[in-house]
Amino acid sequence: EAADLRRRHAEFMLRLAESANLTSEAGGVQQHGLVIPEQDNMRAALEWAMTSDQIEFGLDLMIALESFWVTSHPSEGARWFAQLLERADDIDPRLMARALRDWGGCAQIAGDIDRAEELYNESLERFRALGDEKYVGELLHRIATTSISRGETTGVHPLLAESLEIALRVGNRWGQCQVFGSLAHMTRYEGDLHRARELFSRSAELAIEIGNVWWETNMLANVTEIDLATGRVDDAEHNAKRTLALARSISDVTIVAWSLVYLARVAAARSDLERAGLIWGVVQAEEARGRIKTVTDPDWASLVAPLLEIENAAFERGRAEGQKLSLTEGVERIQASDA
Repeated sequence: EAADLRRRHAEFMLRLAESANLTSEAGGVQQHGLVIPEQDNMRAALEWAMTSDQIEFGLDLMIALESFWVTSHPSEGARWFAQLLERADDIDPRLMARALRDWGGCAQIAGDIDRAEELYNESLERFRALGDEKYVGELLHRIATTSISRGETTGVHPLLAESLEIALRVGNRWGQCQVFGSLAHMTRYEGDLHRARELFSRSAELAIEIGNVWWETNMLANVTEIDLATGRVDDAEHNAKRTLALARSISDVTIVAWSLVYLARVAAARSDLERAGLIWGVVQAEEARGRIKTVTDPDWASLVAPLLEIENAAFERGRAEGQKLSLTEGVERIQASDA
């Protein structure tokens, strides 16, 4: 009965994953909490799909878990997509377009921007051939974000304008939400921080309305960065705590780390240097473990620069203590001190 049990187990995992609304195609509220405790079962279902040559089933499961992969394990998600698509002969054209899109998402979050752009362009061509305007609009946005990730602005505005026009025309609220976020990034790079904050906040509000917790978390993180840059320390602290709580709820280790840096910057601005050092020590230890992808991110470098410049005994004492803690221990200690 083993073969039948494994098949039924995999089918159940697919139904569970689909019920969590973690694909960008879902219309309901994201429920990462349904999937995170079952992630090893999800991997077992994917292994079954590979060994049983059920490639389309495996891709359906990967797509259903899209937001889980990009928040928790983007590099692993990219590897699963690569393995499945290597064996994807003569599969449904729409499934192929969707899989390439989501593989690109994993690659982008993992830091492989060039590969993400290639996958997005291939997915775009396939959605154009299918005549699917909604996802053509979304892919135009995703391609624009690869340029934004490199700090390039040439040609981005036309892509975003076309993406937004399509999203408004077909009533795609998720598409609108994404474009407002990217327009906010562009506006920030162009120096208008006040307008950028408004756009990030608008995108976050749309994300709340459609139930996309991951996007809400990202947009709120950007609001916090602008608050820090403009000296709005109380707002920065409030939004950093919200971002941290949201990031923990979806197990997004990288945004947890960014949120901690925001709180370290807030503590430093208030001259609470031992607390600032402790928080920064927790982040440094996690970065050394290789679990957060920050080394090549120019925004990360500018964000942490003020902490690297601090020369103070209390700061170093706190930093040494923080480096002894795991990320979970550090977050729990920091949150307990705020209670």
